[in-house]
Amino acid sequence: MSSKPYDQAFKYLAEQDAKSLLILLGHLKANERAVIEKLPLELSASTILTDQTYRVTNAKGKFIVHPEAQTQWNDDVLTRMPEYDARLWMKYRLPIFSYVLMLTPKGLPGYLPDSGRIQAGVLEIKSAFKLVKLWEIPAHRVLAMPRQNLLPFIPLMKGGEKELQAAAKALRGVKDERLKGDLGVHFLMLGGLR
Repeated sequence: MSSKPYDQAFKYLAEQDAKSLLILLGHLKANERAVIEKLPLELSASTILTDQTYRVTNAKGKFIVHPEAQTQWNDDVLTRMPEYDARLWMKYRLPIFSYVLMLTPKGLPGYLPDSGRIQAGVLEIKSAFKLVKLWEIPAHRVLAMPRQNLLPFIPLMKGGEKELQAAAKALRGVKDERLKGDLGVHFLMLGGLR
């Protein structure tokens, strides 16, 4: 992921509120109990950095959740995902669940892939991922959750003026002034992608 300003909103959510991100991705339910442990971003072999990885332990067991955020589609995700996931498996030896969170539909091909593949001689690494299209997630559903760290993503979700106003009102209601400032900045930056 690049260091562009709108990428900071994803990084902020990933760092500050892992559960909200996993709910946004559809991996956890809003009221589901889970222990989420943030893992180092660096995967050894040669240094590569994922956008984020988590070890999650819940009633289903222990596994790795690996989300990558894209502001626009880039075909290199089809080789990056299997490389990341193979390295994650080699390091942690746990089941991997991968997500590509698309912030905008820009560049998205007509045929939507659900896996990536690396073919290198006799070696083949294939990794399935769930493509999450932010603009298809109903904003009203997220607004109904008590997850204020998701508010900056409302401008990119399915909805209109009513939802934007509700998100702005909810942001004004955040009591912690520093958090309110951070969320407001991310709300404006992501809103610029709309």
